Amino acid sequence: MLLFQDCLAPCRLGSNDEDEETENDRDLYGFFVDCANVPTETDILNLAITKGGGIDKQRNDSTHTLSRIISFCSQNMDLIQSDEEDDWSPEPPTKIIEIVPKEQMVALPQQTILLADRGYPGFLTEQEYSAYLELTEETETRSSSFLSTIRGFGHDYERFEYASCRWLRANNFHISRTVDNISQSMNFRKDASKNNFFTDGFDALGVEPSVFFALYPDLSVGYTKTGSPFNIIIPGNIDIKAVSCITTTTNLVNFKWHYMHHVLGDKLRHQAIETKGEYKRFE
Repeated sequence: MLLFQDCLAPCRLGSNDEDEETENDRDLYGFFVDCANVPTETDILNLAITKGGGIDKQRNDSTHTLSRIISFCSQNMDLIQSDEEDDWSPEPPTKIIEIVPKEQMVALPQQTILLADRGYPGFLTEQEYSAYLELTEETETRSSSFLSTIRGFGHDYERFEYASCRWLRANNFHISRTVDNISQSMNFRKDASKNNFFTDGFDALGVEPSVFFALYPDLSVGYTKTGSPFNIIIPGNIDIKAVSCITTTTNLVNFKWHYMHHVLGDKLRHQAIETKGEYKRFE
């Protein structure tokens, strides 16, 4: 997840920038709404006027703001998604987990490993590979819920060796801590999983998501050039008091389950399908 609050500073509502809105601005705004459930122009205008933002309705600065955000994004990443159908699908789920051979998982002697690749399949040390084997054996003895917790958002689209190494990296490849962490997460997500992680954002939150995003700007707007989902979050603009007026803590947690599994998760699975399985780092 990338954070560039400073880059968006001149794009905030009520700015004094005098650039005129163009037809292209509105097209970009429409694309932004299509690729993320963001507040509508009317939502933003009403909210800003209510909060004393001083927006000029004649200029519709809110539209101008969002178009400038998209302009920035478009120059730095590929936001275009293919609408073509693809018949590729992952292998059917199986209880038996295929163990990846050592030569495909461990780095070669004297191989230079970039910081961004440490702990990933193909760049492991001998000790890290041993931890991977232990976790694989442990998973074989556990329930299917244990396996689905490891795969998290990827389900059967995510290769086990990549999913397991993600958990191992988070615990410095300490196998007992990793197993404990997965077990705790499995229990933590148990109730949410009974509700399929809240497929409907409105039902989870109890209010229109666009209203929430106007108060809590955390938006998914496409993909980076490396294929990872791209989020914009502006912590300085989060209105906690207003959020507490429109929803509850429980509903907010439910909505985060929804967002992570059905927004971020869908984007990750989309990348796996689009690349015919070449996209492996579900993060």
